[in-house]
Amino acid sequence: MAIVDITPPVRYSLAERHAARLSLSRSRFFLVLGLGSQLGSEENPLPAILCTCATPSALLRVVRLVSKERIWSHNENARLCIELKGRQAPKTRVATANRIVSAIGALFAHVHHTAYHDLTPYQFPKELLKGTEIKVELLEQLEALTGREPHPAGIRGRLGSFVVIPSPSVAAIFYLLPFVLQNEDLFNACSFFQSSCSEYSFMDGVVHEVLHEPKQEPENETQRLGLENVVLQSFRTIEAIVGEPGNERRFRDRLKTWQMDYDERVGFPGRRTQKLGDRIRWLQEARDAAAAHGKRRRRNPLTMFEAMEAQHLADSVLHRALWFAAESRGRGGDTAEIAFLLSEMWPDPNGPNWANDTTRFRGRSAADLAQTPGGLAEVVRYRERQARAMFAKRTFRREIGRRADAP
Repeated sequence: MAIVDITPPVRYSLAERHAARLSLSRSRFFLVLGLGSQLGSEENPLPAILCTCATPSALLRVVRLVSKERIWSHNENARLCIELKGRQAPKTRVATANRIVSAIGALFAHVHHTAYHDLTPYQFPKELLKGTEIKVELLEQLEALTGREPHPAGIRGRLGSFVVIPSPSVAAIFYLLPFVLQNEDLFNACSFFQSSCSEYSFMDGVVHEVLHEPKQEPENETQRLGLENVVLQSFRTIEAIVGEPGNERRFRDRLKTWQMDYDERVGFPGRRTQKLGDRIRWLQEARDAAAAHGKRRRRNPLTMFEAMEAQHLADSVLHRALWFAAESRGRGGDTAEIAFLLSEMWPDPNGPNWANDTTRFRGRSAADLAQTPGGLAEVVRYRERQARAMFAKRTFRREIGRRADAP
């Protein structure tokens, strides 16, 4: 039986490979592998720039993977592209791209309540980008030239492996991204929250199940360690924003700087509520008792309910801090970019371009307001009023229908 040689043929000289690698190291362009996009429609078309970041200076836009093969011609093949601005050393460019993608992944965990770790930056030369499209075959050729994979065809699997989440969540990620990148505390808090969701996510539909059996304990050591990680990383999330609870007066002041109230009542529906500050202190004690300094100071393991409460508390504090940062500062970027993201985050079936309408805010549009400190808060209040009015209208229609159907 003949031996088949599966070694890829040598197609390029050493000089060609060296030139390609040198050109690549100078590139300021990166694809975000692992995240697809379904943003944009005829009513709310994609802007040229999706997200403008000041620190680090970068532009993000949506590009499409195209190929002569029909499988790459569908709308699902939209990806995010990062263009770094300014002069940087090659290693610094890669580190900067990694930081941006890490922030995207951490925000993904917050808005989607799932720790997705398969997002990676992929550097490519600017010449491969034609308008808003990149050919898959050119990326395969890049792999063959630069030798970053033993089999260039492997890049197809990386390009084709991605996740897509609802457009409002994606828009929220890229609306909040600049604020996270320019604030180290928020960046760390988002990263810690992502870690808290890495093994267990107690958000959304899981809540009812845990509340039904709140004293449930882990079945084995692996589960116990997983719940301890939830508590540890949840406390680190809060600690990154407001610090450790110490002197009560100082801690109250730190909460106020993020527009949070120590005395606000928090808790799950149907259960006794407690003060926000007191629950943060409880979380610190739970962390110390279960996972601090390599010692376990409690005999019984953490319950599922305790881990769930810790994660929800961290999510709530992080949510408040992120949107307080967004509301208290003006959002940078072009007006078209901001209007697009607002319209995607809060879609209005009666007016897809409501964020550009100047009749709703006394001669200013929602996009204009969002660019000024405090302006987004007014936009949020307006959308909340709209949502309440729409809910009341639907409730009224259902009641009328019920009465009409009654015998």
